[in-house]
Amino acid sequence: MGLNLSIQDMGTVQDAQSALLGVHRLNENNESIFDPAPFVGHVQNEGIILLDEMNRSPLSANNILFPVLDRRRYLPLDIACSNSSFGASRQVKVHEKAVFFATANLGAEYSGTNQIDRALLDRFQPIEVTYPSQETETKVLTKRTGLEKKTAEKIVKIANSIRKEAANDELSTSISVRHTIEIAELICDGWNPKDAATQVILPLFSSEGSSSDTNERQKINSIVSAF
Repeated sequence: MGLNLSIQDMGTVQDAQSALLGVHRLNENNESIFDPAPFVGHVQNEGIILLDEMNRSPLSANNILFPVLDRRRYLPLDIACSNSSFGASRQVKVHEKAVFFATANLGAEYSGTNQIDRALLDRFQPIEVTYPSQETETKVLTKRTGLEKKTAEKIVKIANSIRKEAANDELSTSISVRHTIEIAELICDGWNPKDAATQVILPLFSSEGSSSDTNERQKINSIVSAF
């Protein structure tokens, strides 16, 4: 039996109260009842709860999550009806075997994000995830797309060259595993490998403005020419 996984997409949260706690609705008798959010059920079950894209949620979500993630281990449901099934305390106990993970893309290039509150960050053990090894990423491409290993290895080598240039501030941005998968998919669809790489990678770098923009595209074309 596999471990239960519940995903809370924090990036789609507009109103923290309704998304994490619930709302009041009118039933068939025109009576106001409290309708709990799915998250209320998630915290009561054993398993992993993934708070995806944590830094894209409104800051008001932090105050709801604080007691959930610290030693108190409860979800405050102050907005629930006093006669609801949650009792007079209107608190939901977090399951003792519920484990929380969170993901976030950090950096100036990610728009629409908020700085993660230090108090919230302290409730997690931060782990920085880097790009996969060349061998692992090659396996991802061959398994996801069916591309032959030799061509997949070339894609990953090009990607790693661009990532190295970006890490050294020689390029303004990098490319992700999503981009290497896109290149592999185009090749499987019949594209020429060099054209596929150019089609996916080049638009990430501006063709307008200063001469440095042009130089970036020249560097990309030079790297892709390895195909």
